Amino acid sequence: MKYRYILVALISAVFLTSCVDRHGVIGANFRLAKDSRLPAWFNNTSGYPDAQLSVEITRYEATFTDKCKIRINIYSPDGKMLKEAIGTSWLHPETANRPKREYPIKYPQWDIYRINNTNEVYEHTEAGPILRIVDKPIPIGVQGI
Repeated sequence: MKYRYILVALISAVFLTSCVDRHGVIGANFRLAKDSRLPAWFNNTSGYPDAQLSVEITRYEATFTDKCKIRINIYSPDGKMLKEAIGTSWLHPETANRPKREYPIKYPQWDIYRINNTNEVYEHTEAGPILRIVDKPIPIGVQGI
């Protein structure tokens, strides 16, 4: 019986640590759509066209705030990381003001991402891991400062 508790504790620890990296508990992984523009804070000096770069986005679970930590990695076609940036994200007011527990989830949904003092709106148009950067206005007072 004693070993059973140890086994359960060990399995639980392995499961919990598999969802964690150095920035926190991973909540979701996304990719930027190939037809989306690159983030405004990124200056492409790689020599590769923007369309050939890939962007991976990791969102970490928020614990005591409505803002999540995000990490964005930009890669060259050969898989070399060109840039890693850490920032915060929160719901755009048009998404945040929808009725809670809306099922099925209504799309599109928008998040505001802030990296290097640059705010941009990322759009999630359907269920799945693909996001796009869109030119949606951010209301004054929601700038994340």
